[in-house]
Amino acid sequence: MKKKTTSRRWFPPRVSGRKGFRGKRGRKGFTLLEVMVSGALLGILCMGLVGAFSSNFKAVSKSKTIVDGAAFLSTVMDSLEGQSFNALLAMNGNTFYDQAKVKNSRFKVDLSVSSVAVDLLMIRAVLTDLRAHHELSRVVTYRSRR
Repeated sequence: MKKKTTSRRWFPPRVSGRKGFRGKRGRKGFTLLEVMVSGALLGILCMGLVGAFSSNFKAVSKSKTIVDGAAFLSTVMDSLEGQSFNALLAMNGNTFYDQAKVKNSRFKVDLSVSSVAVDLLMIRAVLTDLRAHHELSRVVTYRSRR
């Protein structure tokens, strides 16, 4: 007589009404390893967010500095527009500060005025950030005798 062969497959036991993870001892909750891994992942995520906000804050601060400096340079250039030709020649080497006292100033503009042709002046203005000690902008313009 032939024996019937049946293949048995293993199936995990059915769990009815799963209410949470049970460890080896039958307690609910997370293991110490799981808590440590999730804490590490959360820490890495937080460090990435802090880095992103920090770089954005630096970019906003730098752009505000440039905008404020450009506004001061524009004010200086507008005041030069009202000067006579001979008064501009006398301004060669002058320095303008954005505050009355030099120690309270954030920006300075150095002027150099030179004659490049008959009745033609070249005016160079260099805007410098005094706190960071670096040049923000340069402007060159020409002025003819009217």
